[in-house]
Amino acid sequence: MAQKAKELKQVRITPRAAENDLKVKIKKLEEFLEEGHKVEIGLFLRGREKGNKDWGLKKLNEFLGMITVPYVLALPPRQGGRGFIAQVAKK
Repeated sequence: MAQKAKELKQVRITPRAAENDLKVKIKKLEEFLEEGHKVEIGLFLRGREKGNKDWGLKKLNEFLGMITVPYVLALPPRQGGRGFIAQVAKK
């Protein structure tokens, strides 16, 4: 049987998302990690939120703290596009 290539999966979040919505995203992200995929997390800032980068970064770090599966940061949080991008991979 041919081995399936490891893909880069994406999860998009917004800083104002409700905690339960984030838990749903975490669950999906953990499924991707368990399958061996790298996951790119995109935190999108809209309008005036872009002026408060520290707050956006704090929200992204809180989201990373919610992940229960052991992971490594393949790419630490950095500014990109309309917000922040980080990549995680399974340990």
